[in-house]
Amino acid sequence: MAAKPISKIIIDKVLSDHRTGEYSARELAKKHAISLGKVGQIIKGVDKDCERIVNAGVIYRKGLSAIDERTAQSVNEVVDRKLRIKDNVEKFVESAVKKGLEMMKNTDSGADFKAIVEGVDKSTITIGINERHAKPGNVVVGGSVKNPLSSLSDEDLMRELEIVRDRANRIK
Repeated sequence: MAAKPISKIIIDKVLSDHRTGEYSARELAKKHAISLGKVGQIIKGVDKDCERIVNAGVIYRKGLSAIDERTAQSVNEVVDRKLRIKDNVEKFVESAVKKGLEMMKNTDSGADFKAIVEGVDKSTITIGINERHAKPGNVVVGGSVKNPLSSLSDEDLMRELEIVRDRANRIK
């Protein structure tokens, strides 16, 4: 007799849990009441790409719990404001990159081409799309290469959280 197919909802839940990096395959099988073999099929080749988000989220929540409610509200308001600003900057840079690529198609001058390429390059570095200067094991925070997460300040970790959230949103 053929095995009963697993619903898309269960598959999505298994994948989401797996991506957090907090569950073993056995734990996923038990949590979602499916076989270990099915879990293996579902998660095969899927990275645990949200571990950093989980870790940054823990630091963020821990930080908020250490301060009074009014200050925590202020922190959240500032974070929201900064995220709105970052979104606006990213939209502007994306628009500028598109315009630059469009201009490159119509340029005959080497100097114009160079200026456009440099502008696009700087824009992609600014918003963190282009991290060519980062060494393996390092992270780019605010345009600067920093040591691994364990040695980052809380402020740098918060910036890293924003960057990771933005990248996660782009994947969706």
